[in-house]
Amino acid sequence: MLSDYSIRGAEATFRKNDFSRSHQLKIIDFNGVPEYVRNEFIDLNGRAYVSSSSVPGVSITNIPLMYQSFEFNIPGQVKFEGTYTINIKTAGSYLVRNACERWINSLYSVDTSCGAFGFPCPDATMDIGVLAPNCDFIRGYRLIGIYPQNVGPIQYNQENVELTNFDFTIQYQRWEPFQINDSLDLGINTNQVDSVYQSFESKIAAGVGTACVGKSIFPGR
Repeated sequence: MLSDYSIRGAEATFRKNDFSRSHQLKIIDFNGVPEYVRNEFIDLNGRAYVSSSSVPGVSITNIPLMYQSFEFNIPGQVKFEGTYTINIKTAGSYLVRNACERWINSLYSVDTSCGAFGFPCPDATMDIGVLAPNCDFIRGYRLIGIYPQNVGPIQYNQENVELTNFDFTIQYQRWEPFQINDSLDLGINTNQVDSVYQSFESKIAAGVGTACVGKSIFPGR
């Protein structure tokens, strides 16, 4: 419940702060991981369609302390969730799935019992950004000491034509927030887009595309 219970107060608060939508989260970067992983998730030609992900959480464990039949509670150790799961639509080329499987299989070989399963390097990181409606990044989260923990199954069904997907889980040691002084570059200039609409309206008003060029299709023009 808002501190200002009135409708006008709520409207002002909503207008000022807006709301974060479920699509306003983006994987920004990977560092210290195999190049083929970055190629699929980050590069412009990447094929990873992440349909859902999340902002990581953290908690403090509780320590109960008894004294004369009364239970006190005091903060204990910090506990990061440690796993980060993203849901990925399966690309028809299977190149995203291939990168995930290749990465997790590089950690341990069933043929040699060897692999890259040493203590995770702190420079192996994954950056996640929360977006504002205007595509400014308002908060960043860096997962530190990452490695692939699970590549989930893909369910197929011969009786429907639904798109397939799978879960990809990354393990991490901890996360840190960071500020991103940047905007998501979509390669689109808002002013240019608006000018396209203005130009279109002018053409229609001039009768372009109608049998009577030069005559407005809008009454009174």
